[in-house]
Amino acid sequence: QRSIGPDGVVVRSYDDNPALNSIIYDVEFIDDTIREYAANVIAENMLTQVDEDGFTISLMEGIIDHKKDLETAVPKADTYIVTRRGRKRLKKTTSGWKLLVKWTDKSEL
Repeated sequence: QRSIGPDGVVVRSYDDNPALNSIIYDVEFIDDTIREYAANVIAENMLTQVDEDGFTISLMEGIIDHKKDLETAVPKADTYIVTRRGRKRLKKTTSGWKLLVKWTDKSEL
């Protein structure tokens, strides 16, 4: 989920370009610890790593399943927001969705 600062505002800023998207998310790990990570760091680490020769290798084979939590997922009626300029934009979120990822080592998480 997005990390909220003490002032109640989402930490950092969203950008359509994943490399520039710096919104901070609270990431919960298997051992129930929670750490803050920027979206661009999450995306980069999910998709690629660099081997000892400096070559990029893919760690994620693909998303093989998904599940929607009806309690927390954003309803279709609320998937758009209106910008300050009055334009209707798609709200990008994975809130309420669980993804099952297959990694290149054949593990699934």
